[in-house]
Amino acid sequence: MRRRTLLGVALAGAVGVTVGPRALGAALTVALPSDHGVRERAENERQLEETGSSLVSTGVRTDTEPMARLFDRFGAIGEAHWVLEAPGPAHQALRAVGEARVYALLRLPAGQVTALLRGKELEPAGPLPFRDHDRPAADGRTPHALAAFAPAGALWEGTRGYSWTSNAEGHAVRFDRSSDTVHVMANQPQVPLA
Repeated sequence: MRRRTLLGVALAGAVGVTVGPRALGAALTVALPSDHGVRERAENERQLEETGSSLVSTGVRTDTEPMARLFDRFGAIGEAHWVLEAPGPAHQALRAVGEARVYALLRLPAGQVTALLRGKELEPAGPLPFRDHDRPAADGRTPHALAAFAPAGALWEGTRGYSWTSNAEGHAVRFDRSSDTVHVMANQPQVPLA
């Protein structure tokens, strides 16, 4: 459509037909991208050059409903702090399985973590791997902004052979029983998180 409109305007000029300002304005509106799209693409390109990552971040979000949809086997979620990182609009062609990731710290009601872990094979999970920055990076470490919401002195545990969601291509989950906190990282979420 864009090419056809511009061609029509060019041909009209070449054969001496007068093109009014409305027709020219309409042609330019169709032909030129919006300022927002250009600005967003430039920001994404700058980020790719500076960090080597095409990912963009939502920043820290606190709505619990998207996390309840993603991790539907946890039950009620009392409090959530989470970040979604995915390729920006300028880099949709770079999207690959596992590239979109969710990182979250979820506070469950008192005693719920102990109940969830009952009968599961557990193993120590070690400290949380936080980045020293909040720039999106495809390295598996949790954004630094979430560190402020992690419980002090947590003793993280993981489970073997149990899937806490079928709504993502892959996930890693750690539990702290003393604070009823769950740390999650989910690759390629399969449910809407908006």
